[in-house]
Amino acid sequence: MRLFARNTQRAIQLEAVELAHCPFCKNSTPTAAHAPLSRIDCPICGKQILVPGRLDVFLLHEHIGEGEMGSIYRATDETLEREVAIKLIRIGQADSPESRERLKREACAAGKLNHPRVAQVYSLNFAGDHPYLVMELIAGLDLSEKFNREGPLPERAALRIALDIADGLSALRREGLVHGDVKPANIVLDRDGNAKLVDFGLSGMTRYDSQGHFIGTPYFIAPELLQGIVDTHQSDLYSLGATLYYLLSGKLTHEGETHTDILRARLTQKPTPIDKLVPHLSPATCSLVMHLIEFSPPKRPANSEIVVAEIREALALLENPPKPVTPPQRRRKHRVSSRLRPFQMNWRRTQTRRYRYHRVFVWLFVTAASAGIIAFVTFHPLCEPHRTHLRQAFDQRDKVVEAVSVWMQDAVSRIHSPIERNQQPQPPVCASDTPPKVAFTAEDGRTWFTMAFGSSPQSGSAIYTGGTLVLQGQGTAMWEGPDCCRYVWCRAVGTYHFSASLLTYADQDPSQ
Repeated sequence: MRLFARNTQRAIQLEAVELAHCPFCKNSTPTAAHAPLSRIDCPICGKQILVPGRLDVFLLHEHIGEGEMGSIYRATDETLEREVAIKLIRIGQADSPESRERLKREACAAGKLNHPRVAQVYSLNFAGDHPYLVMELIAGLDLSEKFNREGPLPERAALRIALDIADGLSALRREGLVHGDVKPANIVLDRDGNAKLVDFGLSGMTRYDSQGHFIGTPYFIAPELLQGIVDTHQSDLYSLGATLYYLLSGKLTHEGETHTDILRARLTQKPTPIDKLVPHLSPATCSLVMHLIEFSPPKRPANSEIVVAEIREALALLENPPKPVTPPQRRRKHRVSSRLRPFQMNWRRTQTRRYRYHRVFVWLFVTAASAGIIAFVTFHPLCEPHRTHLRQAFDQRDKVVEAVSVWMQDAVSRIHSPIERNQQPQPPVCASDTPPKVAFTAEDGRTWFTMAFGSSPQSGSAIYTGGTLVLQGQGTAMWEGPDCCRYVWCRAVGTYHFSASLLTYADQDPSQ
């Protein structure tokens, strides 16, 4: 037997269940005659219970909460025998083929997301033409229930919860998704105390019904959504800030007697700064919360990664707070500095001007004094003995330098002579039919030059310099080997006799 549910999900056909188990007295109650998902009084204990309903392979047996897109129920997957959360999407969210196609695309993207801070979406199914989401069921206490039991949260606890949710929003942003319904009731603390986003709301949802009435509660949504703008990552950040504002102060960002008053206040008034409601909050936390709930989306943080960094910084400052400065000390310091500032500025200008003039005066004085000393030493008769002594010192220095140079040349010659005698082969003896024509003798090692080597046109020259004798001649012998060439040199040390003869004239050489 199929009946329509008596709530907002009237278009979804649910199959009635014969028996319902009362969660209070644990007795079974016949429910076949009642509409699925309606409420009846238990005939045994008298408390209200939910009439279960079957939707495909899911048995819906407990109402969890209301979301912006519809109602959420705890259900049992009778095929896989596991507990899941079923969201029956409200009429109007998928009333056209385009809307249903958009829901399919976003549900497919959400199904690929697997992050520890976001409840996973298992599937998007359709009962007739009406869609419903199958999601991961998180066992734990949501922040709405926790707030009702304990009141406002401590600052550290609230920041750690906000850090988990911002991390989950970062994962959604990377997939190009938005949650669309961030609020305390959709943040669940698991057994380890970690916060997790549940009740995934797909973006582009309709916020108003056909009569223009707002759907859901306007306490935590961004003001631009009230103007018909679609959900964005910035609107999720606003909802996170509004949630954090509520958990820390116990107050909503905007309050009013009716929903209409709240809607009007959110569009026309700025929220009360949270530090006026909770004076003991750290400045970093106050700045973070007020930054998140800026009216204009561009003024909010650019993305949730920045929010994560700011939350971590606020937590670090709570662990290692800076040294406090009392208000009287701060006011006294400001008053003294403001009084001294004009005198300090005038003193700095005066000191800068004085320093500039002092530097120019010192430079002129040093230049004039140097010129006067040089002129006095150069031209005054009293300095003549000193000038003579200085010239003698320079002459003596030149003699010493020349003596050292000669000694070094002689030492180098003595070192190289044994090496050259051992390494250089003996030159071949060239046969000669004529007696020596030229002889040279050197004793003092000075440089000399002669052109008396040979006769024209077989002329030549001999040069002796630096201990080396170079004989230069002309003719064809320069092509007959390394020992009978045009240029002949040898190392000359001490007193020596050297003779050379011209063996062949170019015009008598048979090879010519």
